[in-house]
Amino acid sequence: MAVDSTSFLTRFPEFSNQDAAVITSTIEEAQRLNDDEIWGDQYDDAVNYFAAHLLAGRTQAIGSQIGVANSPRTTKYVGAAGYTLADTQYGATYLFLREGLVNLTGFSY
Repeated sequence: MAVDSTSFLTRFPEFSNQDAAVITSTIEEAQRLNDDEIWGDQYDDAVNYFAAHLLAGRTQAIGSQIGVANSPRTTKYVGAAGYTLADTQYGATYLFLREGLVNLTGFSY
């Protein structure tokens, strides 16, 4: 099932206050940045969580949770600027999915 704004908001109702065009364009960005051939059956999950991470970074109320993912498993992803996908719960979930790709496909980032 392809990710669209309706399925995204069903999964993440906390973003329902966002403009539909913003949600749609963020989903399209997440789709461009994730390869469906690499993700396979988890492609929709990857798109959903990556889009949620991007939206959380733009949204003050939801973005206030930035920094919540401080487990040793996610802190290894901190970049030079000090920011990482693990800065949101959505990004941390995306990273956990991405770690599993090695076991599923042999592909590694």
